[in-house]
Amino acid sequence: MKLPIIALLFLLAGCSPARPYEIVVGGTWLYVDTEKRVVSDGTYEYPYAMAGDVKEVIYPDNIVYHEQKGVASYNGAHDEKYVAGEVLLAALDGASSGMSGIFPVALIVVGLLHLASPSMAWRASRAYVFFRGEPSNKARLVARLAGLGVALAGFAMLAM
Repeated sequence: MKLPIIALLFLLAGCSPARPYEIVVGGTWLYVDTEKRVVSDGTYEYPYAMAGDVKEVIYPDNIVYHEQKGVASYNGAHDEKYVAGEVLLAALDGASSGMSGIFPVALIVVGLLHLASPSMAWRASRAYVFFRGEPSNKARLVARLAGLGVALAGFAMLAM
C-alpha cells in the first residue's frame, strides 16, 4: 500500500504550476511566462502560441512570426526594435520541452524494477520486519501493478 501512495505523491509533485523563467538567447535576456504564454525582453511582451509543430509569436504591432516544420516567416515588415522571431522561439524551446531530468527517469527505473522483480521490491520495503519471510502472490501482483503505474507515470512525464 505504501508504494501506490508514494507514486501518487511523486506524480502530484510534478503538477506544480509553471513558474516564469529567465533565459539568455543570442546575448538577449528573455523572460518566459508559460502560464500567461508570454515572452518578454523587459521592454515588450510577445504573446505566443504553440500547437504541434506550429509556433507563433505576436509582436506589439500585431506582426506575427510563424514557424511550421522549420519554415519561418513574418506576416509583415519586422521592426528591428523588437527581438527576432527565431530568438523568441529559441527561448520557448525550454517551455515546450516538457519535464526532463532525473525524476522521470528514476520513476521509470523504480517501476521497471518492480515489474521485473516484485520479490526484491517486497524485500526492500518489508524484509526488515520479517525473518525469512516471503511475499505472497497477491503482494507480488500488487508490486507489479504499482511498478507498471510508476513506470507509465515516468514515461508520461518525459512525453510532456
